[in-house]
Amino acid sequence: MGTLRKTIPARTRRAGFSLVELMVVVVILGLLATVVLFAVGGEVDSARQAQREAQMEQIYQAIQRYSRLCDQRGIRPTLPGTLEDLIEGPQEWQGRWEPPLRNIPDNPWGHPYEYVVDDENAGYFTLICYGRNGREGGEEVYDEDIRMSHPPQRD
Repeated sequence: MGTLRKTIPARTRRAGFSLVELMVVVVILGLLATVVLFAVGGEVDSARQAQREAQMEQIYQAIQRYSRLCDQRGIRPTLPGTLEDLIEGPQEWQGRWEPPLRNIPDNPWGHPYEYVVDDENAGYFTLICYGRNGREGGEEVYDEDIRMSHPPQRD
């Protein structure tokens, strides 16, 4: 009598990944994303700092140009009262004013620049950017205030 032999089919491997393998991949991708975020995060603020300095220089130059043009044409006061005056121009030039800036940007963190005219000293002004926190002062590098004064003030 012959013996019946049961053959056990060879275990067939299904195509695809197991749940454990997928979880390991997700964890590794999460760790890589975290590392990249920390590496790039500082660069974003650094770029904003450079943009802030460039914007302040543009506004400062626009104020200087406004002042020169007013002085050449005998218009007083020679300084704009607000930053918006850089766009609107003096009353005497309505319709003929070519603004030195098309718009007044907010700083790269979304806060407005502050412009202060010294009423006691003609021709003196200060342009201020309060930085990332939008308030005077600040502990962090990107929260520090930047001030541009004319004439330049010495510390």
